[in-house]
Amino acid sequence: MPRTAAIQTLRQWHPTPGVTLREKSYAPGVILDPHAHDHATLILVLGGGFREECGGEELARRPGELRFIPPDMPHSNSYGSGGARSFLVEISVPWLRAFPARSKSVKRSSHWQVGTQPALLAQRMYEDFRTPDDAATLSVEGLLFEMLAWNLRTGSSPQTGRIPTWLTAVRNRLHDEFADPPRLAELALEAGVHPAHLHRAFRAHFRCTPGEYVREVRLQWARHALVGTADRISLIAQKAGFSDHAHFTRRFRARVGVSPAQFRKLHQ
Repeated sequence: MPRTAAIQTLRQWHPTPGVTLREKSYAPGVILDPHAHDHATLILVLGGGFREECGGEELARRPGELRFIPPDMPHSNSYGSGGARSFLVEISVPWLRAFPARSKSVKRSSHWQVGTQPALLAQRMYEDFRTPDDAATLSVEGLLFEMLAWNLRTGSSPQTGRIPTWLTAVRNRLHDEFADPPRLAELALEAGVHPAHLHRAFRAHFRCTPGEYVREVRLQWARHALVGTADRISLIAQKAGFSDHAHFTRRFRARVGVSPAQFRKLHQ
């Protein structure tokens, strides 16, 4: 078992009976042996990353991705040299019993990529968690029901069948090179497929276009840079790949609801 100091709860909140929200940090090198919980868990990766083994699959978890693990499902995690920070929504079994069609939607694990609707809903819930107001409890409950409804509709992932290896490589390259992403034709040539097929497959599996994916990763990165660094906002905009400060501010306000400067002030 890892040392207690290696896993820290940075903040937590109980918005409604049976639901606990936590932000946790995991030190580099932490390994969680196979274990299970008596509650369901939604996990939004905020920073860093880790490898998870669950249901016979081993997958890398990246910032902005969302994971649902049902009660009593064994899983293990290992954290690399950068550690990780995650937002966890722990949902008790009695609370789950209030959810319609629960037998279909809450007994299987699910995974959603960056930029998909459930992942965006989880990000909105995290923002309510960080800066709660009088309406936050109502908002969190509504967002939670909506995410579980997505689990019912889409199953394991917003995709049709297993994600092809070449498409995972495309997604990973876009994630790593979000500030200056390659053109679609270059990605298609590298993957050995037609650009139109790449675009259709990307949307079918990840429920967003490559361009939408890049924009979401840029904004995810910018959020963390605004909170975790003292860099000028214009420099953050440049590093994230936005054409200028004004463009960044427009995109950020449209997505988050406040300007980058206001967001930084709220999280100081």
